[in-house]
Amino acid sequence: MIDTLKKSSRNSPYSLDKIDLDKLSGRVLETGSDRKLRAIYLTEDHQEYLNCLEELSSITRVSLDHCNSITWLLRSGHYQSYSIFVLPDESPLVTSEDLFLLLKHRLKLPFRLITGITEINDLKKVLHDACEAINLDMSIDRVVGNYVSEIEEKSPVIRSEANAKDPQISEDEFKEILRTELRDHLNCPPEDILKEAINTIRKEP
Repeated sequence: MIDTLKKSSRNSPYSLDKIDLDKLSGRVLETGSDRKLRAIYLTEDHQEYLNCLEELSSITRVSLDHCNSITWLLRSGHYQSYSIFVLPDESPLVTSEDLFLLLKHRLKLPFRLITGITEINDLKKVLHDACEAINLDMSIDRVVGNYVSEIEEKSPVIRSEANAKDPQISEDEFKEILRTELRDHLNCPPEDILKEAINTIRKEP
């Protein structure tokens, strides 16, 4: 599976106050999403899709559709309706890496591209993990958007004290930094996140 999460740079000149990360992590957990996602199976073999659909019917978190032409999917714009793209075999028209880059530049919402998996049991697990990751991404995006709106009410310019030469950064840059920091923070054990969030709440007046 090709992951859309960007890896953070440990040498980033920007840093967020740890208490902010604790509080925002708590918000992410509170607003956790369990949205049913749409997936599309990209293969010219319609019977292969039907067999897969029957086996995956027990996964209620995913609605699985079929498309036999990647070119048509991209040109028609229907790709915008999906969060998960399953490419069981490499296409002669486009590599999985190129497809990933095309989707990355065109889609605004989180997505996953699953490639090279033909065994149903393996696909079930990867689809489950993809749903978990995308729902987490969407929760983070909502929390980040709300947080930025809150701080913009207090200050119209987002600044980084750690970068004195260029203290101003754009809203989009700040949001991406915040998303990356939150994802890294949420990679620590869940019990630690909950403990930190509870301690933060108790400290608030």
